[in-house]
Amino acid sequence: MYQVLLVDDDQAARYIMKRFDWQSNGFSVAAEAADGREALEKLAQMPLLDLIVTDIRMPGMDGMELLQELQVEAPGICIILLSTFNDFEYAQRGIRYGVLDYMTKPVHLDELSRALQRAACYIKEHPRQSGTVRNDSAQNAAATLPEYFTTGRETNRIILAICEFVVSHVEQGIGLDDIAVALDLSPDYVGHLFKKETGLSFISYSTRVKMEQAKNLLRNGHYKNYEVSEILGYKTPDYFAQLFKKYTGSTPMEYRLAVHDDYE
Repeated sequence: MYQVLLVDDDQAARYIMKRFDWQSNGFSVAAEAADGREALEKLAQMPLLDLIVTDIRMPGMDGMELLQELQVEAPGICIILLSTFNDFEYAQRGIRYGVLDYMTKPVHLDELSRALQRAACYIKEHPRQSGTVRNDSAQNAAATLPEYFTTGRETNRIILAICEFVVSHVEQGIGLDDIAVALDLSPDYVGHLFKKETGLSFISYSTRVKMEQAKNLLRNGHYKNYEVSEILGYKTPDYFAQLFKKYTGSTPMEYRLAVHDDYE
């Protein structure tokens, strides 16, 4: 059973999260904290923690500050980021700090289940060194990777550059060829390296970033579904809707309505 640390200044939110059936997904809530500083204290006391689920906006040390500290104190630990703020910038920053998943509050239980499934796969394939805290420079660099972590410094820089390029050009329809030109590498090499070092295909990662941006645009309320599809470079709204449902479990319209209901 993987051990979880919940971090949120809202006690009611933590209570609701704890009522979720974590065990069915192979997890158990081992501790909770009200801000980033308390989370670091809990981590020092319980170095075998496998997953941190943290809010962004908290008094004292907030979630983004906690992520920065974790790069040093617990590089490689699995992280799921929560936010009530409709700002994709947080998802972008989280990706760069090594966040596995980004979800908006209130959390939908089916979305959390899917996130935990991905977290379980990651933890199984990338065990931390006996659960102990590491502080070497190579691992510090690795902690900035978005999905999985590598050990070679040069590879870290290349993978991170690829991820940052995708995030910063999410609405520009970029592909392997564009990244290869930007990094002065061959497309085949970029694709092979990304898959080898992250366990994730470039297309899968690019699609994930696009779907997170789609969620942001749909929550914004200023764009219709077909406009979101066009912004993200998809040829047809139907294909975009298929990808979105596969990623979130909801159609774009269902997602828009659910978010609207949550904020009323």
